[in-house]
Amino acid sequence: MTHGGQALARTVIGIIGLNFEVNYNSCFFFTVFLYKLAPFKIHHCVYVCVYFYSSEIQNLLNAGNVISFALFISPAPTFKRILEKRTTEEFHPYTFLACMMNCMFWVFYGLPIVHPDSTLVITINGIGLFLELLYLTIFFAFTNKKNKRIIVTGVLVELVALAAVVFITLLCFNTHEKRSMFVGIVCVVFGIIMYGSPLTILKQVIKTKSVEYLPFWICLAGFLNGITWFTYANLKVFDLYIAIGNGIGGLLGAIQLIVYAYYRFRGKQNDVKLHNANKDTILQVR
Repeated sequence: MTHGGQALARTVIGIIGLNFEVNYNSCFFFTVFLYKLAPFKIHHCVYVCVYFYSSEIQNLLNAGNVISFALFISPAPTFKRILEKRTTEEFHPYTFLACMMNCMFWVFYGLPIVHPDSTLVITINGIGLFLELLYLTIFFAFTNKKNKRIIVTGVLVELVALAAVVFITLLCFNTHEKRSMFVGIVCVVFGIIMYGSPLTILKQVIKTKSVEYLPFWICLAGFLNGITWFTYANLKVFDLYIAIGNGIGGLLGAIQLIVYAYYRFRGKQNDVKLHNANKDTILQVR
């Protein structure tokens, strides 16, 4: 890593530390994160290195927010490929639609009228919402008519659903506790949908025996995000809403990683067999 890259990394870490209350001195050089993930050529900007004292609940919360941030930027390699090829190929928009809706509901959940003192919830999901809108805009620009219809329909349905939830919350529930419970349940449901959205491509993976269109970084970030928030939910005061959604999310992420590893390894074995078969054919011809 060059001096310029270190300077950029320290700048990024400083910004994250400022926004997520991360201890700067304990985070640098703990892990190299998301190398080559940026869709542009400023690769060193994605050297985000964060370490948290595992015994401190607040630091685990901070870790959860940074990993959530990682989840939101994990599609970057996919969109780098889309921008380079000027086409979405066989990628589906469902994951980004699901993530966008999840972020919208969590932003609403974190508002003072629903669940006071939830600044971090609003901050991280606000960033996620912005990124998902950016991803969907890029996807829409380079995809086919069928996927464009799916995106437009999906966004309209999500906005109607959000408006309905806001209306019901403000009209039918008068206390923060009741509002948090109702919106929390909604967030759990759509959080599970977000975590499971990469599974929509599994049929194609099994059929083609290829993981080309199963985004590894999204699966990995989803798994880590689910495990971290599930752990946080079981510390000090048990939080049912965070535990259920993220526990199931971690499990779905694990399933996706297992499928990815299986077909990735199997694909390499098939390539070796094909290579050996070609060599044998050439030798026989000679």
